[in-house]
Amino acid sequence: MTTRCQWPVAVCFIFSTVVGGFPVAVSLGTDQPGRIQPVDESPTFIRDIAPILFENCASCHRPGEVAPFSLLSYKNAKRRASQIVDVTSKRFMPPWLPEPGYGDFVSQRRLADYQIKTIRRWVDHGAVEGDPNDLPPAPKFTPGWQLGEPDLVLTLPKPYTLGPDGTDVFRNFVIPNPERQPRYVRAIEVRPGNARIVHHANIRVDPTHSCRALDMAEPAPGFGGMLPGKAQFPPGAVLIWTPGRLPIMEQEGFGWVLEPGVDLVLQLHLQPTGKPEMIQPSIGFFFGQTPPTPLLLAIQLESHSLDIPAGVKNHQVKSSFKLPVAVQALGIYPHAHYLGKQMRAIAKLPDGSLKWLLRINDWDFNWQDEYRFSEPVLLPKGTVISMDYLYDNSKDNARNINHPPIRVRYGPRSSDEMGGLSMQVLVQNKEDLEVISHDLWQYGLGVEIEGFQARLKVEPKDYQAHNGLALAFLQTRNFRGAFEHMEQAVNINPDFTGGHYNLGTMYLRAGQFKRAIMQFERVIELNPGLAEAYNNLGIAYAQRNEVEKSITEFERAIVVNPDYTEARNNLGRMRAILEQRKNQP
Repeated sequence: MTTRCQWPVAVCFIFSTVVGGFPVAVSLGTDQPGRIQPVDESPTFIRDIAPILFENCASCHRPGEVAPFSLLSYKNAKRRASQIVDVTSKRFMPPWLPEPGYGDFVSQRRLADYQIKTIRRWVDHGAVEGDPNDLPPAPKFTPGWQLGEPDLVLTLPKPYTLGPDGTDVFRNFVIPNPERQPRYVRAIEVRPGNARIVHHANIRVDPTHSCRALDMAEPAPGFGGMLPGKAQFPPGAVLIWTPGRLPIMEQEGFGWVLEPGVDLVLQLHLQPTGKPEMIQPSIGFFFGQTPPTPLLLAIQLESHSLDIPAGVKNHQVKSSFKLPVAVQALGIYPHAHYLGKQMRAIAKLPDGSLKWLLRINDWDFNWQDEYRFSEPVLLPKGTVISMDYLYDNSKDNARNINHPPIRVRYGPRSSDEMGGLSMQVLVQNKEDLEVISHDLWQYGLGVEIEGFQARLKVEPKDYQAHNGLALAFLQTRNFRGAFEHMEQAVNINPDFTGGHYNLGTMYLRAGQFKRAIMQFERVIELNPGLAEAYNNLGIAYAQRNEVEKSITEFERAIVVNPDYTEARNNLGRMRAILEQRKNQP
């Protein structure tokens, strides 16, 4: 489907360039006009049921894919006939969470009412096979890459083995980008290598290489957790992959830039099968020749102050953002964990009218997805975008992983809880992009501050929360609050290396060099291998005009890290100053 923009651009960007490596045909459902059809009084598998299963279910329910059984044959379908009736009647399958009439999306995996009735009538009448001459052609699935041979394939160097038991596993795999020049990504395909154990995946980019350290700290490939270090989605893109999705090739001029030297961080949500499973995923990249438009960005609404008491059935969480410029909304991605119950995303227009963006009445963490609007949704300047979520932390919630229920707060683990809403939008020009980016930055800082303050109300001795709040206050130029909370962080935990380093840096910038020296000396005592601490200590001594001491610290920094360019430059300047002093009469 071609998406039409009201602004003069070549083509609207698809919400995510990362979709699965398997084709899927889609049924739009009875909510769409013209889909009401009569139900055959005596349906057969071959004439009536096979077309429904082939069209809506076969992308996953076929040999070698994520579903636990195939539905390509009469024999297999009849064996599961009662189960098929049950899950389709409850709309548990095919998995599609948005409620009809609350936002229009492409590729809806939602059976029409007449299709559900046909399946039930087929089972009620004995699940008859029918005339073999009526059997429609079986769906064909392209082996290998769906879009042809990729321009670049990155594969995890060593396979990872998932243990046989336990709950869901989130594993982050770091794959360096070998390209030496920027590449314009038009499409991505994920080949998980063992789709049977992969629930979903996402891809982020880490230009800092910080995730490499997390990877190296664990003996097996990758590192665990739902929070992949400092890796982020590319600007304007949310790269999500789910089984059964067809990759989309963007037109020239849309997509995102893969910069040279960055790391790709592939996060897989893995599910044990009862036996050890090996997986070695690959990512295929398809490049274009035209730089992508810079006018895309993702609006991220979220709450870091989640605190859900045990036993509460309808815990409400809200957040909102007022658009400082007009945008076109292209797609939306809601997120919560196991306690999520109901999700509402609404736009309140400047004239007071409301426009539904998304509604989910029965959230299921296991079937989270992104949703691309059938047509771009124009949201004028002054529109307020809001998310309104309900959480169920009672014993009646079948998806609650705690028995009995316990208090659950915000956090990155699947046993914690989250509330977020990402929406990809297109702005009109670079000036508007700067304006909305600044407002989103301020909104994000407010969310962080609110979250850390909520944590400290519950756990006043949480030194990490004090550290995070201090850093957030720094960005808002609340220097008094920043120093207060960073000092509390190191007082609570005197061995907190990061806190001492941050506090030393804050003192250094504030011109309190003696206090900065004390903090960096403590950092070196705790971690003698941190070259940055020696360098900053040298800067503090230089500011106090203690040239020889500063030279000593810069030299120590270079011993720890011979490639530390900044320390070498500082050392050169201080040696020149020392030499100049020696030559003075």
